Amino acid sequence: MVITMTSVNQVPDFKAKWAPHNNELKPLPFRSVMERVIYIVKEIIVYIPRAIASSITRRLIYPAASPSISNTTTQKIADEHFDTFWKTTQTRDSRENYNNAWFPCESEKLYAIRNTYTANEITLESPDNKTLHGHYIKHKDAGTPGAKVILAFGGNGLPYHFGFVTNWMQEMLCDHETPHSFLMINPRGVFKSTGKPTQNGLVLDADTLYQYAEHLLGYDKDNIILYGHSMGGAMAAHLKALHTDSNAPLILSRTFSSLSKQSEDISSKLPFQPTRLVKWIIRNLGWRFDNVKQLGKIKSPVHIFNHKYDYAIPEFVGLHTAMNMSENKKDHIHTHKVVGGLDSHMSKLSELRTTPQHLNVAEYLKKHVFTVETAVSASA
Repeated sequence: MVITMTSVNQVPDFKAKWAPHNNELKPLPFRSVMERVIYIVKEIIVYIPRAIASSITRRLIYPAASPSISNTTTQKIADEHFDTFWKTTQTRDSRENYNNAWFPCESEKLYAIRNTYTANEITLESPDNKTLHGHYIKHKDAGTPGAKVILAFGGNGLPYHFGFVTNWMQEMLCDHETPHSFLMINPRGVFKSTGKPTQNGLVLDADTLYQYAEHLLGYDKDNIILYGHSMGGAMAAHLKALHTDSNAPLILSRTFSSLSKQSEDISSKLPFQPTRLVKWIIRNLGWRFDNVKQLGKIKSPVHIFNHKYDYAIPEFVGLHTAMNMSENKKDHIHTHKVVGGLDSHMSKLSELRTTPQHLNVAEYLKKHVFTVETAVSASA
């Protein structure tokens, strides 16, 4: 079975709207002509230093999918990997060495996935008129009552072509039958999605996907599950804080407590450790992502996964550390350590399932979200 996908639509499949819940993300209008003039003068004065600071910060916070090669080349590679999974007849059965993270699973499982899921290319438009490209991986039972959808957000500028379908989501689809569908987009500034990344812009992108799931696809708000990894975890946490009327769980994988805290780790790796300067640059360019503050607004279940060998989000930066502090502890927020080495923990699944402190999360995920294997591989 071959899955065919259309090119990016000229007309968006869905246009998101400004609404009471997302008005805080709307750029503030100028109150007078003089205010506009002052703004323009300031922009001219600080244009060069701001451009330099922005370039540095974007590379630290929101780098290209692969900084060593061009965006166009990266997109081509990502599209090829995505198409290999969904379109070609190549499987692990047809390759002598299939220990490649990108490569599809055995043919029997792969064809079963293609008979269960359909990969539909989508184009969405945000309220501020940015075009967002993504895919709706639709389960055959998506239209049945109680059907769930997982909105998945990846890490620093990481296109979903790499991080989800061809990695953890692929393994889950291969090994576990699940009634969940998946929605994924590349946020603004990544590949075919237009615009430049800002904190409010990324949250608005996430909300655009949420509006699409709820208002066009018709998913009940309690069946829209949010998953985020690293920077995607910040997007998911901020999105959940906009939709506190939903009882669906929030799953966060290896996410930082705030960009201010993350900047301390960034600074420690730079000459002279300019912590205050880095914090100032990040803050003045509008990047805060205070995830602890957002979780304080959420009442539905939250599961935070971390790994003690995480090279990107060290222990003192991690959201799990902040939420385990006495002043932040909440009964509905659960933190879980992924066992095993960062690259080998998938081989320790039996240990995870039998370790007493992990029994509750395994049971919860099996009942309410998806299998524990999914959550662990999502934390890879």
